Amino acid sequence: MRFVMLLAVVSLAVSISAQPAPHGPNIEQLTTTLELSAEQAVEVESILAGQGEKRRALMQEARSQGGFAGVREDMIKLRDETNVMLSKILSEEQLAKYEELAAERRARMRAQRGRPPG
Repeated sequence: MRFVMLLAVVSLAVSISAQPAPHGPNIEQLTTTLELSAEQAVEVESILAGQGEKRRALMQEARSQGGFAGVREDMIKLRDETNVMLSKILSEEQLAKYEELAAERRARMRAQRGRPPG
């Protein structure tokens, strides 16, 4: 019985972790909002997917170590790295709009967690 219960928990965890984060960027929405070309959309999606994997790995590592003390700095570095990568693909206007959208998303997430903006 324990084995069956363990198997059910593991399969639920795998199915949940395989689903994309609901608060992450949606490439169709970004394509429309930023007026991306088809080539840009493919490259942006690839960058964001790769960076998302890095972000999830950072969060998983923090969870396994029992604290999120150093994660904020790592996340800021990751965000800056993402922006550098995107700056090679997007025009100045597109990058500015992307950064504006990302700032709005961060503000919404902070508000949901009851944290002050900043």
